[in-house]
Amino acid sequence: MAIKIIISDRVTFKVAGTYTDDLGAAQAFDFTLVAQRLTQDELKARTADGAGSILDFLQSVVQDWKGVMDGDGKPVAYSAEALRTLCNNVPGAALLAFNAYFEHVGAKAKN
Repeated sequence: MAIKIIISDRVTFKVAGTYTDDLGAAQAFDFTLVAQRLTQDELKARTADGAGSILDFLQSVVQDWKGVMDGDGKPVAYSAEALRTLCNNVPGAALLAFNAYFEHVGAKAKN
């Protein structure tokens, strides 16, 4: 099968993990992010030393999300500030999202 030189400028991917609740039990979570797909050169520039934090990078590429709920189980509308709040309240969430982005934005070997 041939490859197209031009592909979508957006990528949708799942972020999944666990956190430990107040009783010490692991609680699974997942949500979906929609982000701008960067070129190799753009990725290099935005992730170079001194380019900013992981959260700064995510805020620059993420455009929407699904599956993020408030304490009452109601969907939370996406905004850069809401993303920052999520990542600050759930330590490690930014790194999970960053790694998931890189896993899905580029090419992979076919098994």
